Amino acid sequence: MINPFNKFETFGIIANRGKRKKIARTIFEHMLELSERSIGIPNTETENFTTAIDTILANESIRSLCQQQDPQLIEKITIDILDFINNTKKTINKTADPFVKENELKNIFQNSNKEKFQNDWKVVKRYLDDTYSRKEIDPSFYEQEFKNSFENKKLEKNPTQSFESIQEHFIEKWSALIQ
Repeated sequence: MINPFNKFETFGIIANRGKRKKIARTIFEHMLELSERSIGIPNTETENFTTAIDTILANESIRSLCQQQDPQLIEKITIDILDFINNTKKTINKTADPFVKENELKNIFQNSNKEKFQNDWKVVKRYLDDTYSRKEIDPSFYEQEFKNSFENKKLEKNPTQSFESIQEHFIEKWSALIQ
């Protein structure tokens, strides 16, 4: 007898092969029995897909199809659920961590010097304007401070801070927001 779930069990990307076999068998048997309870596999064993599987199996259309007790139809529905799980996991794996890009941008700016500042700042400012509110971090304020440091104004009562000290303060503020 050919195992209709072999593709998922062998090449699936969640859990290990043994757990994938258990997931496939449990979904199939659950639909055959028309059970109203949970599939009974902890989310930790399914990489948090148990809740989604339970929701799919509770769907009235799925339940009415299963009432026909057609093993081939239930097999097809099981394969579709397994494909959904696998494709969803692939999509999750492809999605980049949103903080990776931001940390890379912060690190580039942190290593920026006065000569590279203008080019680096354009990218950083645009990113911050799109990502954060002015209450969280105000790029215009820092832009003015950086500008003042370049003009090197030395007022008696309020000397201009150095580029490096402004940069350090800015990076600290930005790092706190990322975390």
